[in-house]
Amino acid sequence: MSRPRYRLRLLVPGIVFTVTLLLIAFLTLDRIRDGRREILRSQTEAAHTQMNQLQDILSDSLMRGEHGQAAQRLSYAALSPQVTALALVDSGNRVLIASRQEWVNGDAAAIPHYDKSLAGTAVSLQRGTLYAATPGHFHGYYPVTLGMRAGEIRPQQTGTLFVAYDFSGQLDSLRSGAYRSAAKLGAILFCFALILSFLLHILITKPIDRLLRTVREIAGGNLNARAMAPGADEIGRLAQAFDEMADELARNQERLHEQNVQLEEEVAERQAAQEALQEQAFLLEEEIGERQVAQEALQEQAFLLEEEIVEHRQAEDKLRIVFDAAQAGIVMLDAGGVIIFANRCASQLYGFGEEEMAGSRYSGHVHPDERPISDELRDKLVRGEIDAISEKRHYLKKGGGDFWGFLNAKRHVGDDGSLLAIIIVITDITELRNAQVQMGLNFQRLESLVRILQYRCDSVQGFLDYALEEALGLTASGAGFIFVYDEARREFVHTVWSREALKACGAAPGQQMPSAPDQAGLWGEALRRRQPVIVNRYADPSPLKKGGPEGHFPLERFLSVPVCGDQETVAVVGVANKAGEYDQTDVLHLSVLMDSAWKICRQMKSDQEREALQKKFNQAQKMEAVGRLAGGVAHDINNKLSIIMGYADLLRMQPARLGEEQIHYLEEMQKAANHSCEIVRQLLAFSRSDVISPRKVNINAVIADARKGLGRLIGEDIRFEFRPAEGIWPALLDPTQIDQIIMNLAVNARDAMPDGGLFSIETGNASLDEAACEGIAQALPGDYVRLSVGDTGCGMDGETLAHIFEPFFTTKEVGKGTGLGLATIFGIVSRNRGFITVSSTVGFGTTFNIFFPRMAREGAGPEPGEHEHRVTPGSGTILLVEDEEALCALTARMLGTLGYRVVATGSPEEAIALCAGGAPGGIDLILTDIIMPGMNGKEMCDRIRELRPDTPTLFMSGYTADIICARGIPEGELPYLQKPFNLQKLSHMVRAAMG
Repeated sequence: MSRPRYRLRLLVPGIVFTVTLLLIAFLTLDRIRDGRREILRSQTEAAHTQMNQLQDILSDSLMRGEHGQAAQRLSYAALSPQVTALALVDSGNRVLIASRQEWVNGDAAAIPHYDKSLAGTAVSLQRGTLYAATPGHFHGYYPVTLGMRAGEIRPQQTGTLFVAYDFSGQLDSLRSGAYRSAAKLGAILFCFALILSFLLHILITKPIDRLLRTVREIAGGNLNARAMAPGADEIGRLAQAFDEMADELARNQERLHEQNVQLEEEVAERQAAQEALQEQAFLLEEEIGERQVAQEALQEQAFLLEEEIVEHRQAEDKLRIVFDAAQAGIVMLDAGGVIIFANRCASQLYGFGEEEMAGSRYSGHVHPDERPISDELRDKLVRGEIDAISEKRHYLKKGGGDFWGFLNAKRHVGDDGSLLAIIIVITDITELRNAQVQMGLNFQRLESLVRILQYRCDSVQGFLDYALEEALGLTASGAGFIFVYDEARREFVHTVWSREALKACGAAPGQQMPSAPDQAGLWGEALRRRQPVIVNRYADPSPLKKGGPEGHFPLERFLSVPVCGDQETVAVVGVANKAGEYDQTDVLHLSVLMDSAWKICRQMKSDQEREALQKKFNQAQKMEAVGRLAGGVAHDINNKLSIIMGYADLLRMQPARLGEEQIHYLEEMQKAANHSCEIVRQLLAFSRSDVISPRKVNINAVIADARKGLGRLIGEDIRFEFRPAEGIWPALLDPTQIDQIIMNLAVNARDAMPDGGLFSIETGNASLDEAACEGIAQALPGDYVRLSVGDTGCGMDGETLAHIFEPFFTTKEVGKGTGLGLATIFGIVSRNRGFITVSSTVGFGTTFNIFFPRMAREGAGPEPGEHEHRVTPGSGTILLVEDEEALCALTARMLGTLGYRVVATGSPEEAIALCAGGAPGGIDLILTDIIMPGMNGKEMCDRIRELRPDTPTLFMSGYTADIICARGIPEGELPYLQKPFNLQKLSHMVRAAMG
């Protein structure tokens, strides 16, 4: 078959075109790769810098409370065409600010590509990071300090700034430009290939065709044919060489003819020589006959030798039968350590067929860990330094696996003392050794249980850390974890990591895994199945795998065991990367160990809960003791303070009789009396023994009235802000107690900000569910009116926060605080069925969030007005009943000063007799003490109403509420005037009682 005529003409341009085209493609792809790398590097650096700046700006704005400015800054950043998503998420996974309005105040899971675990990593590391999600798409997570926000039950310190970038447009432009350039170069290259093909046809293929025609003529027998190609190039020189070759062929043909004649002559001569050789062959045949006779004699000798060999083989077979019948492996070695014989048992031990071990080296069947010492002992046997060896040895099997054997090796020497062989007898002791190892593991497990039972630790975390380390040692594992599971909530609530896992993954102690079981991968099967899971080839594909986070240490083998208690799963324990495979022994050891550990943890939790309850009980007893002490002395103190305050008010109403110095002394006396009254009230408030007058209250109005005096109280260096909520719910409270709470907190804030700062009060409505109330003492689900009081002062540490509500606890200098302010607030809030949460950071300030129950009934009473702070004269007759003579005289004089006619009596019996005998004139009001000898004021009034049914009554007392209730008088049922009282309060209460 003829070849294509223009093959070279097409092949050479085609090769050049193809190679150059591949080079263009390679350069184009390299350009795209370099351009893509440069674009991504520059864009990610710019994006990272932009997000770091935005992170700082948002943190500063939020710390200053400028939420609007923070939202505006985030909106500006979101205008970048590469930004596809931008959002600020708090630690509760709620979106605070976002580039799309529908994400705001929603769950961050609604944001595409948002990963809560990466957000938690950024917060825990306090460092922002950009992650490559898909080619051209990057996701960033940056921690942002949210600051102290009034109104939150728990403090939220740090949130996450999430950003998503899309650089695919720039990458597409780069690829399009590169492809256009490549197409242009390809077109130019194609034109070059056409020109090259034409030149090859003119310069090479056409002269070669002429040369081929000449070659065919010469091959056909025409030795006179000539190429005669002009030119001095390579083809011209090739044509001249062909012409010279044709000339040489013509000359060689003539020489061949001459040599043929000579050959015929030589053939005749060789025939004569052949006849002489035949004569010599006859002589040779005679000699061969003589040699055949000698060969027959040799065959007879060989037959005799063969019989001897057969006898030797029979003896060898008998010896082999004996060796193969032995129950131990028998191996023979030569001086070089090569196996020359192995019986059937030895072949079976090593996993070989019969005769396969012969010729192999003995050291190749020894475990690599013991090969050096085995070779050393064999050399000593060969040299004769020792005669025998008896020891355990670790061997390898042919198809994988190993076994343990006990060997007895001995030298076998000849009559001259030379070494003939080393005979080794091997007994399989694998089962015996496994039993010994099992006994050791059982003993180790027993030791671990004893150590765990004897281990003393103050925290469950510390004990679980210790138990996990014991589990790793017992199973010979490299890493592990314990995830405590709450079956009622169906989520993991606590995490314990081994030290190796923390070091390998860079995780923080206590870092949580996915909270829901359905988010768990292969290790979660132990929880879902409620049975152990063993994976000895973790690299094998499995649909249950969900992948590990970036930086997770590589897993080779894995064992996961559920821990059950009281018929429910309470934890999942996992160990990994044991040197050998995990089996049921490891499952048994791990299960027994962790069951015992969990029982101890459960006992520790019970002990801790019992200790916490005991502390609460001791605190309650302390409060009760102080309350009883305060209530016991309150009556006498209040009576004496009433006398002091009353006479001081009477003197103040006669300024013409007093000089300036005497007025000053009087004012100081009133201040001291008011201060003493306040101390008694605080004692009674935190012990919950005071008498309150609850009414429907709008706390915005109460705070608005109180803010007038706050400026003078906190000073000019402290800026005050009041942020009332619109549509605030009413609460059933005593307005004076709200004043008391605000004043106490204002004083504390002032002392915490000696160099000035911000003191803020904020109100709001709050609806709390069970999840929000969890972990907060005295908190119950429902609707509340929130009062938040914050400052930017020095803040408090955890140790101080644990004691702030204890009576007489103070961090102030001696003489600057009684330690009753916060204890009083706690007593007021608790008595009103509310609760308090406190968030404080050293150096940043403190926020008190106080929650009062929303008033369920409308119209519980009027709100306080200005008239109760003024002295208003009146008229009418008042029956005064007071058993203490001095206080009775003072009260009568104060009422007389107010314009009332007073009929004073010292006992209930005298008052009843007076009314029964017909008191002169009518009685417009009965003002009586509640607790008196013999008969109390309530019983006396009931008797008098039988005589005068329409007579109004006003009760007064210096006793505490618990003592009054103990006398059978329900709290809040009677119109009540608490001692001590001044002239203004007496005037207001009398006018209110008389209508």
